[in-house]
Amino acid sequence: MPAAALDATLRGISPAGLRGDESGAFWLGHRGPTATISAVVLPRGEGVLERPDMWQVSPDAFGSISRWASMHSLVMLGMFHIHLGHSARMSRWDRERVVQVPDMLSVIAPRGGIEPDPYQWGWYVFENTSYREMDTTERGRRVIVDAASCSSWIADAFAVRPFP
Repeated sequence: MPAAALDATLRGISPAGLRGDESGAFWLGHRGPTATISAVVLPRGEGVLERPDMWQVSPDAFGSISRWASMHSLVMLGMFHIHLGHSARMSRWDRERVVQVPDMLSVIAPRGGIEPDPYQWGWYVFENTSYREMDTTERGRRVIVDAASCSSWIADAFAVRPFP
């Protein structure tokens, strides 16, 4: 995972967190023996709901992202979203109403995303039929932050465009 992906994610979600709304990002890249994240997509605007109790991406916005990803030979490797309180635990909604694909990563940052330390976030992986939390040892083995480059994008129900 590029450090640039973490930076773009936190920059992208911070306005919503500061407003008191949940928000999130999708991490895309290439799946293989070692998955590599190469793009951060920040759903915003038309077709995206950011509220104090929920972040929701409509089918139209998700479709826009999916079409764009397919054209760039990218797949979703992970999701990131923020909770407003101090908990980085998955809610029932987080477990049941999100993408459920083997080895999908789901990461939750507490305190509206102002917590920059990834070790304070909840890191979950989808296996078999549900998400389970990775402990610090497993996370250190499976998620390696490096200096690789990473592009960042904003997406809505109509288009995907560069994130400044």
